[in-house]
Amino acid sequence: MREMMFDFEKSVFLNKSKIEVKNPVFVTGLARAGTTILLEAIHASGKFASLSYSDMPFLMAPNLWKKISKIEVNQQKIERAHKDGLMVNSNSPEAFEEVFWQTFTQQDAQVQIKNYISLILHRYQKCRYLSKNNQNVNRINVLQKILPSAKVLIVFKDPVNHASSLLRQHLEFSKAQKNDSFIKNYMDWKRYK
Repeated sequence: MREMMFDFEKSVFLNKSKIEVKNPVFVTGLARAGTTILLEAIHASGKFASLSYSDMPFLMAPNLWKKISKIEVNQQKIERAHKDGLMVNSNSPEAFEEVFWQTFTQQDAQVQIKNYISLILHRYQKCRYLSKNNQNVNRINVLQKILPSAKVLIVFKDPVNHASSLLRQHLEFSKAQKNDSFIKNYMDWKRYK
């Protein structure tokens, strides 16, 4: 289904997008290292396109979803589920690009990534792409090979503070998923792909 949506999105919108993929920025690092804060700071410049909560659930077809969606974009910010003080709304950028990487084989993804980025640039009418994806720490060489003008920013955190943050987050989500079956199912999602 995701591949089909992407193929449809390309057939309708890719020819309309004359934006060349130049100088994309990829923020990566281990979870809880501060990648989201860096993503938001860069995105706040207004110069970058990035997938956002408003692109859900059709992350493989953001232009189509924008056309057919009747959902009003929520401007009011609320604290995200991590309960770490970061506030988000429908326009907040997020690491949804991983859905793309999970849709294709590694070889097909390498062929299609520029098309995907072009579609996101077209959807937001921006010239530069911004991604935050903790999994990209494993794809740095691939990204630099496919997109030689890309900048890859790797975020590091003090190891003791990092471990403490991971533990707090683990305990928080463990407690939450005992009380909410949706959270439990979401956290187990990768096991059932």
